Amino acid sequence: ILPLKFMTVPKIYHLWYMKPFCYLLGCYPAHIRDRDHHTYGVDGTIKLLNYGYNICIFPEGTRTLQKDSDPKHGVVKILEAHPEAELLLAHLEWTFTKKGKKHLTLVVAPAPSSLDKTDPKAIMRAIYAL
Repeated sequence: ILPLKFMTVPKIYHLWYMKPFCYLLGCYPAHIRDRDHHTYGVDGTIKLLNYGYNICIFPEGTRTLQKDSDPKHGVVKILEAHPEAELLLAHLEWTFTKKGKKHLTLVVAPAPSSLDKTDPKAIMRAIYAL
């Protein structure tokens, strides 16, 4: 899955103490409303895919609860620009143990061939179905 890039919330990416780590981990900002950057958002993602990178994004633009899911259309634009791209779905779920500790469950699977890649809500339903 290498090389790998991560679309990141700009308020985290541009923090002076986080930026070196974000850069080394392959992060790039999701938008440039606050600060200019050469690679960002949907267009930057398409550019990185053209360069051969694999991309990790949250379709909603952030981590959310299932009940609050409102995916953005950007993921569809990216998939339209690269119809040959393989879509891997990842479902991250945090739970609390009896001792109050957090536990992460991660499920990754290829997108079903029947998935409508032009509907961001269908993509999210497939993710939550994992």
